Formats: sequence, structure tokens, C-alpha cells
Amino acid sequence: LQVLDRDGKLSYSETISIDGYKIPLTVKVLPNPTTSGNVVFELTGYAGTENLKLMVMDAKGSMVYSNQHVIISMQGGLFRLPNIHLTRGVYHVKVIGDGKTSSTTFIVQ
Repeated sequence: LQVLDRDGKLSYSETISIDGYKIPLTVKVLPNPTTSGNVVFELTGYAGTENLKLMVMDAKGSMVYSNQHVIISMQGGLFRLPNIHLTRGVYHVKVIGDGKTSSTTFIVQ
């Protein structure tokens, strides 16, 4: 900004940079509870270009699915879990991408 001082001289305010607001990475399971063949993850807060890693663990912490290179459609950020058999129970999903991490719990009926 240009400022007129009391002595009649012009001066400029200091220039600073501001990082834009970044939406946090989030993962939701749609619907929750869900069934074994119908697990869909909705991901938000990513640029759509970074590599996402997705892991699904059962209640005991055993890995039941892992994908190091998740490809998300830009229409809604949806990822359908491949048709793997998940028994009834509680599961945890963790998504890592671009230095961000998000996780949530879901139920398979």
C-alpha cells in the first residue's frame, strides 16, 4: 500500500506473503454401515494430482487391503474398494497423500 506520511513523503507498506487456506485431507465411507461389496470412499482436500496411499485394516490391525497409487476420479473424489470379501465387523481406513493423513472407521454388515 502507498501511504502519505505526515511530512508529505510517500512510503510503502511492507510486502508479506500469505499462504492460501488449504482444505484438510478427509476420507468418508459411503454408506456407513456398508456391505462387503459396496465400500466407497469419498476423499476431499487433495489437489487431484498427488499420489494417494490407501490402507484398510480390520479391528485387530491386520492389513486387508493396500493400494500405493490410488487414482481418484475428479468427479466427487470417489474410490470404490475392489470386490474383496470383507467379513462383518469394524474396519479402519487410512489415506496418506502430499504430507497429509486422514483416517476413519467403518462397519461392514
